Amino acid sequence: MPLYQNIAQDITQRIQSRELSSRLPGVAELAEYYTVNPNTIQRALEVLKTRGVIYGRRGKGTYVTPRIFSGTGENVVIYLKIFMLTNPFYLRFLELLNSRIMACGFGVEVIIDRQMPQTRHCRAALVLENTLSGQQLDELAALVNQHRVIVVNRYGSGCITVGSDNFAGGAMAMDLLYGAGHRRIGVIAREMPVNSTFAQRYAGVASVTARHRDLQIASAVVDGNQEGDLINIVNRAVDHVLREMPDATAIFAFTDQLAAQAAAYLKSLGRAIPDDISIIGYDNNDFAKLLQPALTTIEEPVSALADRIMELIGKNVDGDIPVSELLAKPKLIERESVRIIAGNGGPDRMGKNSQPMIRIAAGVE
Repeated sequence: MPLYQNIAQDITQRIQSRELSSRLPGVAELAEYYTVNPNTIQRALEVLKTRGVIYGRRGKGTYVTPRIFSGTGENVVIYLKIFMLTNPFYLRFLELLNSRIMACGFGVEVIIDRQMPQTRHCRAALVLENTLSGQQLDELAALVNQHRVIVVNRYGSGCITVGSDNFAGGAMAMDLLYGAGHRRIGVIAREMPVNSTFAQRYAGVASVTARHRDLQIASAVVDGNQEGDLINIVNRAVDHVLREMPDATAIFAFTDQLAAQAAAYLKSLGRAIPDDISIIGYDNNDFAKLLQPALTTIEEPVSALADRIMELIGKNVDGDIPVSELLAKPKLIERESVRIIAGNGGPDRMGKNSQPMIRIAAGVE
């Protein structure tokens, strides 16, 4: 067995024995401990990341993925995709949820490779978004009882759903811009699978557009599978919006990450924010308030989501809870990236109020 695989196996054993927990030592420290080249440690860590044993946080180090902890003997199983461990929203959500579950005496198990849990130890199963396919979700519901499966931020699943009201959030952003006098707005979205959070946000956008016939939008959808080229893709999405709507006065980006890159690109084009063009994001990530100007955004109700999930986990979930969608309202965070346009409160203008949506991917437009 190659040396880096031996090291990966040893680190795994040290994690299982609780010798290593939470944040791992740095690469240099591990290289000194194992008396090997740092490159060997890097390869070992990549193996562990692929297996879902650890995950990296940019600028903050490498962390142990939460696994089974002792408690009442019952575990809350959380199904997720590996990218969620680097998503700022899901990091906040999982850290908060993990601490609350353990405080109630239950164990926590994170599953990335989709295996089914042991029913005798499963208090509840949480499935984040579309981690499991429809068939896999049905298999899980049959295994652990439909009323013990809680789906997070995926709508119309047929299971108990707890999520952010993304429809309301999308409408909230557009209502803010419309109320500030903006009538020609660009929308930069992420890919929108059916019943996804982004599809719900866009439905909220469409609802506001339908209410105001003088409101026009130009949309571009950023390919969520092209993370490595995200900067260029967002730049081209902005180019598309400005080409379709040269007099756009605002952009609503479906994540703060998209908003930050769009703002940087607009500045490079000589467009001042918010004087020339306003921008609003979504998520209220930590960096949003550090941007210049500070980003107006929609805050995900992380604490409310965790509260509702804990209420369900704490109940007798064998059948007394109806299958339903429990939605928590997001919150508008007003900062400095949206300006008020005077004189746009007149009667609606008749006419078509949206441009065709285009999907922007690497090398495709």
